[in-house]
Amino acid sequence: MKIKISGLELGTNELEFTGKVEELGLDAPFYGNFKLNITFEKSHHQLLATINLQVNASFECDRCIAEFNSQRDINFTLLYLFDEESRETDDPDVNYLSREADKIDISTEIYDYAYLDIPFKILCKEECKGLCPKCGADLNQGDCGCPKEEFNPLWSDLEKLRDELENEE
Repeated sequence: MKIKISGLELGTNELEFTGKVEELGLDAPFYGNFKLNITFEKSHHQLLATINLQVNASFECDRCIAEFNSQRDINFTLLYLFDEESRETDDPDVNYLSREADKIDISTEIYDYAYLDIPFKILCKEECKGLCPKCGADLNQGDCGCPKEEFNPLWSDLEKLRDELENEE
C-alpha cells in the first residue's frame, strides 16, 4: 500500500483506509474487509507512523479443532528519518527517506505484522477443554463419560525417582 506523504502538514495527520484484504496482499486465514488507521507525526527530521490494522481471520482451534472467526487488532509503529538520500538500515521499523520522497510503501510491513499476529497456539477460547483422548468427544460440549485415569503410567519412572530423592533427605 503506497501512501502519499508529500501533502502531509507538520504535526499530526490522521488517515483511514478500508477495502478488501486481498488489496493488502493478505490471504488465508484473513478474509473480508480491513480497516487501516494511520496517525502520522511529521516534523522536519522525521515521520512517525502509528498504524492500527483491523482484519478478520478464520482459524481452527488447536485443542478441539472447532473452526472460529477472530477479529484481529494489529498495532505497530514505523519511523521514517529524513536524510539526503534513501538508504537501508538494520532496524525493520526504522527507514531512511530522501527529503524529496513523496510516497511511502507500507505493503511489506502490513503483510509481516498481520502474519506475525497469528498466535502460535490457536485457541477458540482460553478455557477450551479440547477433545477426549479416548473417544474424541468435544469436552466443551460436556463430559463424554469415559473413565478418568488418576495416574498416567508414563510418569512411573519419575515417580520412582521422586520417591528415591525424598528418601535420601
